[in-house]
Amino acid sequence: MCCDLRLPSSENLDEAEKKIRAFAEKQGLEMTVLRLDQGYWISEEEEIPSLLVELYHKLTTLEDRPYIMEGCTYARHFKQGCGFGAGQQGEKKPFPEGHGSAHGPDEAQNIQVLLRALKLDILAALAIDELWSK
Repeated sequence: MCCDLRLPSSENLDEAEKKIRAFAEKQGLEMTVLRLDQGYWISEEEEIPSLLVELYHKLTTLEDRPYIMEGCTYARHFKQGCGFGAGQQGEKKPFPEGHGSAHGPDEAQNIQVLLRALKLDILAALAIDELWSK
């Protein structure tokens, strides 16, 4: 059996592994850790996420709040990384329910959302460059 556990970013991974291993051993199970990565979280109140949310609201006139997505993103590999993606909560994909989801064989993207994301990415890069150039 293979398990993928997601723990809060504040969790001490060494301690968590010890507890899980002790539980597994009590149950007579053998455990092998294939990968152990520290969780990542950045507050929407910090400078870059705040700037990106403001830009999103201004460009889209939507009031969506930032949300934490599942999975690992490239953002956690940078000191001030912040995932800023092309998706939109509640977005309708061009396929029937159950098809077109991320990383699947029939992955789909709403072209209007993708074009807006491209514009957002360009404006975000310019805004961050301006902020860091001060």
